[in-house]
Amino acid sequence: MILAVVTRDPSAVTGGAPIFIGRDEKQCESMARSLSRIMDAMAHYLDNDTYIIVSH
Repeated sequence: MILAVVTRDPSAVTGGAPIFIGRDEKQCESMARSLSRIMDAMAHYLDNDTYIIVSH
C-alpha cells in the first residue's frame, strides 16, 4: 500500500496518497527518510527525485 509520495515535480504524480513536494533532491530524500520512520514504512526511490513510502 502506498502511504505517501515525495517528489520535486507534483505534475508527474496523481492518485489518492498524500504528495509532499521538496525543493531539491536533498530535501526530497530527507522527507522520504523521515516519513518512512514516522509511518514505520519503507521509502523507495523511483526516478526524477520521486520517492514512494510504502507499507509492506
